[in-house]
Amino acid sequence: MEEVTVQILNKLHETTYDSLVDEYDDFALKNKDIVEGAVSKLKRHLDSPARVLDVGCAVGNITSELVEHGYEVTGIDISPKMIARARKCVPKANFIVGDLCSYDFADNKYDAIVAFAFIHLFPKNEAARILEIFRALLKPGGIIYTGTTDSDSFSEGFETKEDFENKLKRFRVRWPRKDLDSFFDENGFEIIKVYEHTDKKGKLWLDYIIKVKEK
Repeated sequence: MEEVTVQILNKLHETTYDSLVDEYDDFALKNKDIVEGAVSKLKRHLDSPARVLDVGCAVGNITSELVEHGYEVTGIDISPKMIARARKCVPKANFIVGDLCSYDFADNKYDAIVAFAFIHLFPKNEAARILEIFRALLKPGGIIYTGTTDSDSFSEGFETKEDFENKLKRFRVRWPRKDLDSFFDENGFEIIKVYEHTDKKGKLWLDYIIKVKEK
């Protein structure tokens, strides 16, 4: 397979997610219980107020829930249209249109990073680089909330996003839990907790709370 870089994926992701704004809005309204459940899990590990970076924030559905629970939130997404919608929906949050891997966060540090359904959008080698960026953005003792669907075997490649009406191609990594456990461990992160839930389409989600290992 031809090497897939963040630069290639950024162009694809921007086009794909710009076109999915309305569907994401609709999905957020119909699945508010999932969003509420995600933030309730985070709250078990992070008291408010605290500074949270919402990576791949899309239309701001999780951002909104975080703000309601007293967190100070910054959302970042590669899609200008997603961010435009998020700014209207969550005026109390700060939003950035940009690429996590190249954006200059200056000296900003966060108590937590939420990267819901994000890590599986990048090849394994690029996902390791993203974890390094997360590490640099976290305050000492900070946590990451991330996750993906469970799979029987590991695979990565381009596929069509079949569960949305606007069926567009995107890059997707399929992670079995044991492989993802090892991946976090090998990249210097300790798994604090793994929460499992099954969505309305029957997909089993693995929601991880992780933090940088102590030396």
